[in-house]
Amino acid sequence: MTTAVLGAGAWGTALANLAARKGDRVLVWAREASRETAAADGYAVPASRVDLFVQSDSLRVHLRLNRQTQAIVKL
Repeated sequence: MTTAVLGAGAWGTALANLAARKGDRVLVWAREASRETAAADGYAVPASRVDLFVQSDSLRVHLRLNRQTQAIVKL
């Protein structure tokens, strides 16, 4: 199973760690500095946010709700 984590703050990172411990492949998308940290921690970082959606079986969104994030996921 591939778990995608959108947002790599404290909650997103904790969830990524839990998913990895249960054996999931973990994809992370966040701000650039957070993506670099996630990659250094061994998580996969897709080329784009769209690739994150396409490559995942489940998506976890851990973002603070504000003007920039309120429509980040559109169906």
